[in-house]
Amino acid sequence: MASRDSNHAGESFLGSDGDEEATRELETEEESEGEEDETAAESEEEPDSRPCAGYQGHKEDWMTQLFSLKELSLVQLAEFLENLQEKSLRIEAFVSEIESFFNTIEENCSKNEKRLEEQNEEMMKKVLAQYDEKAQSFEEVKKKKMEFLHEQMVHFLQSMDTAKDTLETIVREAEELDEAVFLTSFEEINERLLSAMESTASLEKMPAAFSLFEHYDDSSARSDQMLKQVAVPQPPRLEPQEPNSATSTTIAVYWSMNKEDVIDSFQVYCMEEPQDDQEVNELVEEYRLTVKESYCIFEDLEPDRCYQVWVMAVNFTGCSLPSERAIFRTAPSTPVIRAEDCTVCWNTATIRWRPTTPEATETYTLEYCRQHSPEGEGLRSFSGIKGLQLKVNLQPNDNYFFYVRAINAFGTSEQSEAALISTRGTRFLLLRETAHPALHISSSGTVISFGERRRLTEIPSVLGEELPSCGQHYWETTVTDCPAYRLGICSSSAVQAGALGQGETSWYMHCSEPQRYTFFYSGIVSDVHVTERPARVGILLDYNNQRLIFINAESEQLLFIIRHRFNEGVHPAFALEKPGKCTLHLGIEPPDSVRHK
Repeated sequence: MASRDSNHAGESFLGSDGDEEATRELETEEESEGEEDETAAESEEEPDSRPCAGYQGHKEDWMTQLFSLKELSLVQLAEFLENLQEKSLRIEAFVSEIESFFNTIEENCSKNEKRLEEQNEEMMKKVLAQYDEKAQSFEEVKKKKMEFLHEQMVHFLQSMDTAKDTLETIVREAEELDEAVFLTSFEEINERLLSAMESTASLEKMPAAFSLFEHYDDSSARSDQMLKQVAVPQPPRLEPQEPNSATSTTIAVYWSMNKEDVIDSFQVYCMEEPQDDQEVNELVEEYRLTVKESYCIFEDLEPDRCYQVWVMAVNFTGCSLPSERAIFRTAPSTPVIRAEDCTVCWNTATIRWRPTTPEATETYTLEYCRQHSPEGEGLRSFSGIKGLQLKVNLQPNDNYFFYVRAINAFGTSEQSEAALISTRGTRFLLLRETAHPALHISSSGTVISFGERRRLTEIPSVLGEELPSCGQHYWETTVTDCPAYRLGICSSSAVQAGALGQGETSWYMHCSEPQRYTFFYSGIVSDVHVTERPARVGILLDYNNQRLIFINAESEQLLFIIRHRFNEGVHPAFALEKPGKCTLHLGIEPPDSVRHK
């Protein structure tokens, strides 16, 4: 039993596949031992003729051998397990060592990279310093050479003038002297001519003076050797202007260069081409940019102008020749939208704009949005517009911001300033072609004047744009210094007939007396007496309720209501029977009291 307990202790020490195999062998042996014990017990009960002492000794020997074999197997398994643990530890140490090597290599690479960058920056600083020193020295030498050349040219011009004066003097003296005296003084004249020619020919000796600069002292011999190894770059190649790459004030310039060239920077020049109306001697401003990249953007230019552009490549050795010059053009000027120039009628608006340079513009883009638009709604746009106006469908009783851009092949202008267009009020233009010759319409289109004192055969009148047959339209007028006038609307047929206030195609108010108004509609005439003539009259054309309302705009007092089924568009009508002035007030929202009357 003591040996069996020790065997169990050995099983608890094992924890691998070898342990499980040893356990199975032990259980098999125990089962065999149990069966043998049972067989031995049965044999003890039954009488056996064989001697019991021999059998018992054989059994003990067999058990001893079995236990010895088992203990040996357990020892071997323990040794295998110990070896496996040692190998596992060695593998873990090897992995740790590899990770350490990797971290060390990475750290060394980072240090080397940083050191190389520092060395590169230091080298670049030294090279740039040498380049600046060389450039400065070159400028000094250039300045000295130019001064020397200037002195030589001045001296040569003086010598030329002296020789010319001498020759003219000799010719004049020769004409005055007779032949005998001329022959006597020939030698003197010859010497004077030779002296003048020698002083003039001294210019031929001028190139020898450049020997003064042949031994120019350069303190940086190593820099010279390095510069000789780097060739001057070839001229860059300008790319043609790309479509839609310019704005009203900027142009984008791109170029390419040879791959073999060593280039430090580029100098890009831009000069405006002279305009047709520009004076010949007028100075032209030149722009210059120094960049590292192979592109640049010139800013703060003039709209719709042509510019000559060229570029040069620069390195430590010198500067390349200029590239071929190319013409770049800015986009058109930004158009202008004025709310006073637009027509607004209930749910539509005709937006008009004024271009600065119409000949330079190909198309326009109109953009708009609500004044208080929901988040994410964004701008709506119409592109490719050829004309100077566009009719847009809108929502009634709302406010909108409108913008316009001018476009040509070179680019798009900046966005114009916003114009606030409100469909809460009505705006229309006066049709100048319908105005009577005696009437004068202001440049703003809101003031009608009549100054004729003589009697006319017809009533001077003018019409506004046609109002669509939907929604509500409201405007106000102020008539001053005119005792008799007419305000109202008329149909398109009345316009074609050239008459106002005749038949059933006109609905208007006629004022001819201070305290009485006469209303004409559908062949009916109605008189209204007022205590005081209103200074400002409001007119509301309500297609929704089929009515035309006249009110005192200052007090919102109702003057008259004409109920009629308006089936077509009508024109606002204005007529001055006597000298005076009529002022229109447009874009006004009708009073709430008038809407609900």
